[in-house]
Amino acid sequence: MSIFQITILVVVFLMTIVSILVFYFQKKKERHIHLQAILLSTNAIAKNKYQIKVRQTHLGTYDFLKQNITDALLVQQEIDIRC
Repeated sequence: MSIFQITILVVVFLMTIVSILVFYFQKKKERHIHLQAILLSTNAIAKNKYQIKVRQTHLGTYDFLKQNITDALLVQQEIDIRC
């Protein structure tokens, strides 16, 4: 093999290694972002399930024939409604 061929072989090998490392770290970064999105969604679902339980509990304690429905609908501070 000549020096030129060895140089080309080394350059191709280094480019391959760099490409593999770039794709590895890009995949790792995207996976981290995806896991964060899943965690946020899971937390939002858990919060909403909790609010449903709270609402069901409070609605279950009222007798609608005796009390006004506005008393049954409690303000929920945990829910942030943005327009």
